[in-house]
Amino acid sequence: MGANRFRFAGVAALVLVAGCGASGSDSGAVRLAAPRPGSERAAAACRALAARLPEKVDGLARRDVTPKSAYTAAWGKSGDGGHAEVEMRCGVGTPAVLTPGSATYNPTADSAAVNGVEWLFEKAGGSGAERYTTIDRAAEVQVRVAKRGSAGSSAMVDPLLDFASAVKSAVRSTS
Repeated sequence: MGANRFRFAGVAALVLVAGCGASGSDSGAVRLAAPRPGSERAAAACRALAARLPEKVDGLARRDVTPKSAYTAAWGKSGDGGHAEVEMRCGVGTPAVLTPGSATYNPTADSAAVNGVEWLFEKAGGSGAERYTTIDRAAEVQVRVAKRGSAGSSAMVDPLLDFASAVKSAVRSTS
């Protein structure tokens, strides 16, 4: 009877471990549409950024992205509609909220500097994710951060710390 109890415990542990992996996958490539930078200058800045991106962002390992592009990168497990926990797109263009004449134009939209890089803060759809886009750079770099449980807004901004050095060295400030 003792051997059966251990066998059952082993099977239960295996089922528990297998079930934990089902909620978020870290295998396979993340599907992420590549933007088309608006100028050769922006495209060159994005390619330079791609060469400087960190292998880890906020402790999350870098993931393969499909289709392969110098303008996209991802870190962390998939979840939230197939999105990785952190996604980066370079060359996205100026956000509508900062474009005069657009329906959502707001010249006083929320932004803040994080380690010397100015970021516009926006909600990314109804998922609770946040989207951050650089301001006053040769190319707009956009970072999407998935909602992190009950973590406060500072946890959502933490990944931006890991991008600051790469953005500052590769994507020239225009201000």
